[in-house]
Amino acid sequence: MCQDSAVRSFSHAFILVAVVTELNKPEYSNRQNEIQANAVMYVFCSNKNNLTLVVCVVTITYMKWDEDKRQRNLSKHNLDFANAYCVLESPFRLDVDTVRNDEYRTQSFAYVFDCLAVLSVVHTGNGQRIISFRRASRVEREIYHEWLANEFE
Repeated sequence: MCQDSAVRSFSHAFILVAVVTELNKPEYSNRQNEIQANAVMYVFCSNKNNLTLVVCVVTITYMKWDEDKRQRNLSKHNLDFANAYCVLESPFRLDVDTVRNDEYRTQSFAYVFDCLAVLSVVHTGNGQRIISFRRASRVEREIYHEWLANEFE
């Protein structure tokens, strides 16, 4: 049986393969002002004698926001916080970590809805809170395209 301790201490005799096969569309709850997405991960552990399948449901996204701020952002930028998961799912996402007003923040850049979008998140003791979701500026697009060219040559 492939248990957590066996996986941590596996030797060259073990083969470990993890495949994410199902990604549920994030659920949005207006009452709770949050999004959460789950992935179903199938982990196969094997050695010479057996093959064990372990199925795990892993939460990959959990964010909150202020509903009034979401409405203002939607009116101003036409991007909804409830769709922020699109940025986070991108394989071509650039994350920039900063500290502002004594808060740890991450700006994530990725193409969604046919534009380069910037998702700004503040990290709190209770998780992550979305503070902005907007289109990237000209300078931000130039920096992103330079990073993309260097990272994925």
